[in-house]
Amino acid sequence: MINNQTNIFQFQYILRTVLQILLINHHGFFLHASANNINGKANLFLGKNRAGKSTISQLIRSKYSVLADDMVIVKKENNIFKLYQSPYMEKNQNFKRGSGYYIIDRIFFLKKASFCKLEKIENKKLILLKVLSQLYTDKESKIKQVGYIFDLISRVNKFYILYFTKDGEKLKNLL
Repeated sequence: MINNQTNIFQFQYILRTVLQILLINHHGFFLHASANNINGKANLFLGKNRAGKSTISQLIRSKYSVLADDMVIVKKENNIFKLYQSPYMEKNQNFKRGSGYYIIDRIFFLKKASFCKLEKIENKKLILLKVLSQLYTDKESKIKQVGYIFDLISRVNKFYILYFTKDGEKLKNLL
């Protein structure tokens, strides 16, 4: 017997496959990330599973609204990289979804710590490896999307390691 959860998973898999093909042909890709609206722009939080992406978004949501909890669509349009919310069910559903976009301002790679600190990353190779590790795609598509990632790195140029604790006030002040 197939339940509703199975049907949703199957539908999302089909939708992701179709969107993946469309994104490849239109300068876009999926990233495993959370995102918040900080001063009208998208700020992305990337990290492996359990790195704290959802935690960060929730800790700062009283000041910076949540845009995504687990997956984002990044697309280059008119030489500007934009974030679109994914149509998928997220871990936390308690944020407003819209059909518009947000210009990407900064990208943070998360690192749990006993303090809060931002460290700018200048090493493009390190940035590339970190972003590629969060690219949500299949092997064949990844090869096609590497060029988009190179372009993202050169155009956004605001990449940081965010050392963080679960102190929302410190995080809000830091960001």
